Amino acid sequence: MKKLLLLFFLIPFLGFSQIQIGQDINGEQGRLYNDFGASVSSSLDGSIVAIGSPLTNVNGENSGSVKVYENIGGVWTQIGNNIEGESAMDQFGHSVSLSLDGSVLAVGAIGQGVNGDNSGYVKIFENVNGNWTQIGANVVGVSANDQFGYSLCLSSNGNVIAIGARNNDNNGTNSGHARIFENINGVWIQVGNDINGEQTGDFSGNSISLSSDGNIVAIGARFNDGNGNRSGHVRIFENVSNNWVQLGSDIDGEDAGDRSGHSVSLSSNGNVVAIGANWNAENGFISGHVRIHEYTNGNWTQIGNDIDGEDSANFFGESVSLSSDGSKVAIGATGNDNNGINSGHVKIYENIGGIWTQVGGEIGGEAVSDQSGNSVSLSSDGNTVIIGAKYNDGNGYDSGHARIFEDIGGNWIQVGNDIDGDRTYSSDQLGYSTSISSDGNIIALASNNKDNGIQNIKAGQVIIYENSNGSWTQLGNRIDGEASFDYSGSSISLSSDGSIIAIGATNNDDNGQDSGHVRVYENLGGVWTQIGNDINGEAALDSSGISVDLSLDGTIVAIGAFFNDGNGQDSGHVRVYENLGGVWTQIGNDIDGDALFNRSGSDLSLSSDGNFIAIGATLNSNNGDSSGHVRVYENLSGIWIQKGNDIQGEELDRLGFHVDMSSDGNTIAVGAQESDGVDPEITRIFEYSNGSWIQKGNDIVGEAVLDFEGGSLSLAPNGEVVAIGYPLLNGNTESSGQVRIYEFTQGIWTEIGNYINGQITGDQFGHSLAISGNGRLVIGSPGNDVNGENSGQAKVYDFSTLLSTKESELSDFKIFPNPTNNQVTIQLGNGTELQNATIYNNFGQLVLTSKEITINTSKLASGLYVVEVETNKGKGSKKLIID
Repeated sequence: MKKLLLLFFLIPFLGFSQIQIGQDINGEQGRLYNDFGASVSSSLDGSIVAIGSPLTNVNGENSGSVKVYENIGGVWTQIGNNIEGESAMDQFGHSVSLSLDGSVLAVGAIGQGVNGDNSGYVKIFENVNGNWTQIGANVVGVSANDQFGYSLCLSSNGNVIAIGARNNDNNGTNSGHARIFENINGVWIQVGNDINGEQTGDFSGNSISLSSDGNIVAIGARFNDGNGNRSGHVRIFENVSNNWVQLGSDIDGEDAGDRSGHSVSLSSNGNVVAIGANWNAENGFISGHVRIHEYTNGNWTQIGNDIDGEDSANFFGESVSLSSDGSKVAIGATGNDNNGINSGHVKIYENIGGIWTQVGGEIGGEAVSDQSGNSVSLSSDGNTVIIGAKYNDGNGYDSGHARIFEDIGGNWIQVGNDIDGDRTYSSDQLGYSTSISSDGNIIALASNNKDNGIQNIKAGQVIIYENSNGSWTQLGNRIDGEASFDYSGSSISLSSDGSIIAIGATNNDDNGQDSGHVRVYENLGGVWTQIGNDINGEAALDSSGISVDLSLDGTIVAIGAFFNDGNGQDSGHVRVYENLGGVWTQIGNDIDGDALFNRSGSDLSLSSDGNFIAIGATLNSNNGDSSGHVRVYENLSGIWIQKGNDIQGEELDRLGFHVDMSSDGNTIAVGAQESDGVDPEITRIFEYSNGSWIQKGNDIVGEAVLDFEGGSLSLAPNGEVVAIGYPLLNGNTESSGQVRIYEFTQGIWTEIGNYINGQITGDQFGHSLAISGNGRLVIGSPGNDVNGENSGQAKVYDFSTLLSTKESELSDFKIFPNPTNNQVTIQLGNGTELQNATIYNNFGQLVLTSKEITINTSKLASGLYVVEVETNKGKGSKKLIID
């Protein structure tokens, strides 16, 4: 501490200050919630500024707009007309960027787009005689919910643009990506490859910055886990012969939860980068900080000290902007309270002898809740700064404004294409069974009715596909059944990473007529190669392979044979095998059905580690004729021991027709095929608690009798989401089929999103389905006729954006009164519904939770707190003072 104080005495006192240039530039009079100032950009010399207002309503609600101003004699004068978004919900103006001379403008609109809701688009304009004229066509996002244009940056001459799409799924749900385009004769042509986020949930592209010549790009991924959960990182890439090659290593956040890369800015030559981590806790919970790094000898090396926020909940680093040479940086802190709660402020620092030294005083927001500094842009020489305060009330509530200062002396989204059955042979029934990898990028589809040439009638076939740049591409060779009438693909299961697949062929005759068998394959260099021997059914007519499931790593496989006679005719059984040195070796005993005609093994499901198994016996009659039941077993020292009680159906339910288990084996979903023959079919979810299986939430009831006949269900790995297929439901036309998805929220299984319907009569859409851990769903419709009668089809959907657990940022809420002592009320925007509110103290410790809009705070001690809300539209946080 003494060394630090001495250092300050050795630094010359800087008495510089920032003087406002011209008037405040306010959002339009009488238009509330404009968010004017949500984004800003300035020309090289700071004489031209662009200001985004993404929530204006000229072309429909939240269509958005942008205005550009020039400093003429100290007065900010608009250049040309307002530039408006195309349609409602576009949020045009979410991001803006100006060329060096201010003559070219890029604008991002994240809300809509030609490729689906929230796919996003970007428009680039040129100032031609005072009119903003579009250059080329819109540059559009790849798919729905990409939010293409969430961030963007122009090169100095405006001919190259980098665009971030933080919700793109190319490398996993919300992995994010960036694309760079060049203006070639009025056409925006992509430069090099997509730059994808490292992994699921990174949100790579939430911030982006280009070097002056457009050859170096910095990309922020605030939720990357490189140095702990959501530590965040920034990666910098250089264009080398039209390939984007990473410069140096990842620049990771300091600690878990920092969200480093929330903001990023490059110097003109791309050798200096400023990175905002607005949730860093160096000076208190969410105080925030900024680090500046320089590229030397192939490494990114920090320049000087961390620049830390003043105190808790400052959100310092919400925005950053470097001068052209990287020697000055402007930093926004929207949560600063120096001019009232959440008034916000901006500070400018200069690198003097390797120490980041503040230039002049802070530039505070005008009033309470302005959140000034939500956007910031520094001129090339670092002497002029434009600051956005989107919640300023100068022209009406949250109309927003921007100010300029000078330093004087100092719903269901389909993923990729339809996958259709083979045109060569009709009645393939592609999609009879399906499986999906954990990340949703690899899927397996079975055509158990497939004729593999004239000699192998109905031998069956399985094809594996990989999602490559948004398209489903066959991965390796097709896997054919062994012989005619094997019906290979009656059941299939992929390992977590999609590299191993187990395939059931119920009618294979290797151990007697219709004894059945299972084969397991591994992808070795693009060739699906069998692992070990065939796993044959025990005896003729067993139909072994009617159900199959792999452990997470693909080393354990469970196999159902529902016509096995081990405990009486058609009692059924299950066997579990482990791959030991390439040989499939049975683990423990056969797990036999309770009694004759039980058909145990009709369906089954393994836990991730293969130590727990749930088994359905549809015709068990312990609770009435064909009531059905499900039993769960645990592997204890090589012996399968029942875990908890039987889960019983009611008379004629045939419970256990479908079974699925969560990763940890503590939650199971069970389907009843026929219910009582009068009422619609039901699905129930059970959770293991204190030695018993207890129903979790309500019954999920189908629409009509027999809709679930031949149906399917799939439980998400966390046990919180279930997808149910009703292949005979008349969703569009007779037996077109339908899929419904439910999430467990507040103790109830609640439908999320719209129903997903089959297309035409007899599709049987939903006959099979499989859900991944990140919100992707593959659905089979074996009756589809697109390539011939019953050729079959599969589709993949992404529903991650519909989940209440979806992490997104929410800004349209306020809390009042603030400060308070007895209670605080949460005010939400139209259509936003509170699901949960959490209050943390100054040390980041949880002190209070509530599901009510008005929260009793009378028991909280005086001090600083943070209120975090979870809603149907995402999460957000505000600072709260208890006095």
